[in-house]
Amino acid sequence: MAIPKPFLGRAGSYAGPSKLHLAFLPEAERVKECTSELHVEFDRNEKYATITYVWEYEGAKQEGTFIVCGPEDGTTFQMGWVDSYHLDYQIMHLKGNVADMSAKGTYTYGDDEWPWRIAFEFPSDSEIVMKMWFVTQEGEETWAVEGTYKRA
Repeated sequence: MAIPKPFLGRAGSYAGPSKLHLAFLPEAERVKECTSELHVEFDRNEKYATITYVWEYEGAKQEGTFIVCGPEDGTTFQMGWVDSYHLDYQIMHLKGNVADMSAKGTYTYGDDEWPWRIAFEFPSDSEIVMKMWFVTQEGEETWAVEGTYKRA
């Protein structure tokens, strides 16, 4: 296993705005914005990356963690993800392609499995953008989170 190449050289602390999109609210109330921090670190052998982030919703601190790794050939990757707001005691397993750094997984709500997609973008050497989408069982996507981070 190895760290996906887009993350290499990006260890460190980042900060920036994060937006939460709550599609079930009236349109004028759907987007909540807060400041957020993100931290990237690697294990000693650079086999996996740990990405942690903190944010706030309605005055309550929230946080999440990703463990990211992939095979040595560098074409695919997988993540384990937990978040104090979104997953409520579940760990989501996601799989994706390094070419677009986008991965899909599912979570359980009630008796159903619901799809979710997460992507990372790297606009510059000092920026990381984290995006998340809720996906209906029919495959329609609605954006859920967008965090834009600059090296702190």
